[in-house]
Amino acid sequence: MGTLCHLRRLKTTLVSDFHSWCKLQAPNAGGKLLPRIYVTRRIPPDGMKILRQSGLCNIEQWDSDEPVPRSELLEKVAGIRGLYCLLTEKIDAEVLDAAGPSLQVVSTMSVGYDHMSLEELKKSGGWGTWKPLWMCGYGLTDSTVGILGLGRIGAAVMARLKPFGVKRFLYADTGPRPDMATKIPAEFVPLDELARHLDFIVVCCALTPETKGICGNSLFSRMKDTAIFINTSRGGVVNQEDLYQALVNGQIAAAGLDVTEPEPLPTDHPLFKLKTCVILPHIASATVATRNAMAALAASNLLAGLQGKAMGKEIDKEVLDAAGSNLKTISTLSVGVDHLALEEIKKRGIRVGYTPDILTDATAELSVALLLAVCRRLPESVEEVKNGGWTTWKPLWMCGYGLSGSTVGIIGLGRIGQAVARRLKPFGVKKFLYTGSRPKPENAVEFQAEFVPLAKLAEESDFVVVTCSLTPDTKGVCNKDFFSRMKKTSVFINTSRGAVVNQEDLYQALVSGQIAAAGLDVTTPEPLPTDHPLLSLKNCVILPHIGSATYATRSAMSVLAANNLLAGLKEESMPSELQL
Repeated sequence: MGTLCHLRRLKTTLVSDFHSWCKLQAPNAGGKLLPRIYVTRRIPPDGMKILRQSGLCNIEQWDSDEPVPRSELLEKVAGIRGLYCLLTEKIDAEVLDAAGPSLQVVSTMSVGYDHMSLEELKKSGGWGTWKPLWMCGYGLTDSTVGILGLGRIGAAVMARLKPFGVKRFLYADTGPRPDMATKIPAEFVPLDELARHLDFIVVCCALTPETKGICGNSLFSRMKDTAIFINTSRGGVVNQEDLYQALVNGQIAAAGLDVTEPEPLPTDHPLFKLKTCVILPHIASATVATRNAMAALAASNLLAGLQGKAMGKEIDKEVLDAAGSNLKTISTLSVGVDHLALEEIKKRGIRVGYTPDILTDATAELSVALLLAVCRRLPESVEEVKNGGWTTWKPLWMCGYGLSGSTVGIIGLGRIGQAVARRLKPFGVKKFLYTGSRPKPENAVEFQAEFVPLAKLAEESDFVVVTCSLTPDTKGVCNKDFFSRMKKTSVFINTSRGAVVNQEDLYQALVSGQIAAAGLDVTTPEPLPTDHPLLSLKNCVILPHIGSATYATRSAMSVLAANNLLAGLKEESMPSELQL
């Protein structure tokens, strides 16, 4: 009887072990056993398509835009061969332990890898909730920009957009303007052709009988459904009813207006109801320096006229433990890896793939956009328009600080820091400063940027842009001492990692007037609680970590993360592997 019971128990154990083994592998159509991989979130379709068509793995996925619950993650990673994760999943020792020794590859859909425990990954052999396509927009890189009215302002707009990687400039006007177009260069085309080819249109023309209402149904119906319409000229150039219909019907993607008809626009106007339309209260020239210069020029013109003279013109230990010893590869859809328990990952000998470079342009664009939004007080202006604060025109109302003639300090002159400087240079920045772990003359030469200590950068900069990685040395580096050294008129921008900043010290600096304003695309924690004191300040603009949020960038990240994962499963060189 004892022998029979022993045999039954042995049979039960063998069956259980067999089922566990079957979970590690699944046959393909040809009956071949395939390694199992786990995808921790709904990802852009291009990445999933690559995985499915590879024929190299059996895919399990948490098919939701919301993050996979920790308990679910720990259960599902058991025995997997590859892990495809995002920045919000913490890949640590617990996850690696749960995955087990079969884990070969971790691929993260990110350029950052701070969500992974690199030490645990090394030992084994790698992330509030982030959604790959949430809040994605359209980037300028490789785009076609159309300018309606190539005068001084139109040419200045092109000069500032060119470093963003615009592929082609078109313009429409009363006739060709080779004197303005040659430098960019830009191609003169009829208005209907301009509408068909552009990704972005910027209206800079004067209001004349010929241009009144020129941007109407005929123009919008020819534009791509992904195109963006911007008007900073005069409200009368646009048929606002046609614009409203184009936005509501999806003929175009979005619009931004600094001018309307009438001004101010009634607060019950239908355009205000649209999330795809941003309206500012005619503040294009609203910098203190510009308005002062305008006032001085107007006074000089008046005096000249009187005199008859001419006038001048995370993956952490818990997740790793849950994954178990099968986990060999982590692929993260990010450039940052602060969500990965790298020490845990390193100890386990797990390889890590990440997605640097791809999001450089998008993050640089967002950094510049956030800087402009803050220094030109765009969110405040939008609220003033909506709540009826836009009344008569006042010379210094809603004035901010311009980039022309300024000093910009960059903390971390890496790929993104350089890309930010490249985009800011045409705005007339007078001087670039930078700081970091060491001088980088090869990165600085293009901008004639000067390497200085952090304290000097704080003291001399009009704008500070943080683009460094989060490390033990940079954690909390932007603190009370740093803010106390900054000018009262200076603007602080952070698009790197929230923990680089002591947020309590930043709040006090903003409330006390030590600095003028701040813009954050990253915070600690993420998402920031809605009752956080920073959210109560008009001089602090906070975005939901959308630095890389363009459709093209996120799709490219998903593809690279998928290819990193597949290369790890095949024990081949990854397209982009983090060296632990």
